[in-house]
Amino acid sequence: MRSEYSYKNGVAVIKPQSIAKHKILRAYLSAYFPTLISAPGQEQIKLTIIDAFAGGGEYLMEGSGEPMDGSPIILLQEARAAEFTLNQNRLKKIHFDIDYFFTEKNPYAYKHLIYTLEKRGYLPDPLQKIHHYHSRFENQFYDIVAFIKKKSPKAGRSIFLLDQY
Repeated sequence: MRSEYSYKNGVAVIKPQSIAKHKILRAYLSAYFPTLISAPGQEQIKLTIIDAFAGGGEYLMEGSGEPMDGSPIILLQEARAAEFTLNQNRLKKIHFDIDYFFTEKNPYAYKHLIYTLEKRGYLPDPLQKIHHYHSRFENQFYDIVAFIKKKSPKAGRSIFLLDQY
C-alpha cells in the first residue's frame, strides 16, 4: 500500500499537486457559495460536504517548513468566510447549515486531523456538524448518502471531494 502522506514521522510535506488542488478548491468554493442563494429572503443554505480522503488537516511547505492548511480546514474556512461575506449587505441574514464528513483510513493522518481540528477550534463541535471517521471512505459511503437524503430530501445538495492526493 502506497501512502503519499503518512504522518507517521510527523506532519507531511505537501506536494505540488496538492498545493494546486487546494488553490482550485478555494477558488471553487468562493464562487460556489453565492450560487446557493436563490432569493433575497432566503434564510438558510443546507449543504453536506464530504472529504473522502481528508488527510491530516495540515501540511508543511517543502523548504520553509511553514504550515499549510489541508482540505478539511480549507472547507471549514471557506464556508465560514462565505457566510460572513454573503451576510454583509443582507437585511435578512442567511444561515449556513453545513455538515462535514471527513474520512481518513491512515491512523497517523487521522490522529493528526483530530489534533488539527482541535487546535483550530473546530473540535469539540457542540452542534455535531463535523463528522470524522478513521475509516475507508467506501465503508462510510452508504451512511453518508443516507444522511444527505434525510437532511435534504428534495435537493440532496452536497459536495464530494474524492481526490486521494
